[in-house]
Amino acid sequence: MRWDTLTHKESHRLFWIVKGHLGNEQTVLGSANSYFNRLWNTYQGEDTSYIEEGFEEAYYLKYPNRKGD
Repeated sequence: MRWDTLTHKESHRLFWIVKGHLGNEQTVLGSANSYFNRLWNTYQGEDTSYIEEGFEEAYYLKYPNRKGD
């Protein structure tokens, strides 16, 4: 998968799952492809919702204009 096929929010979600926090745009978008592959190989379809706790709130605090994306 190429990073440019992921939405802004999904790229940030992948970063959150791997790192546990939101990163800057350049880092997040630059790492989205490798993080997708890493998570695919590690979790192979397992439920990751427990890792995503707090993501929605943090994302919309940082990007309030993106609600509804």
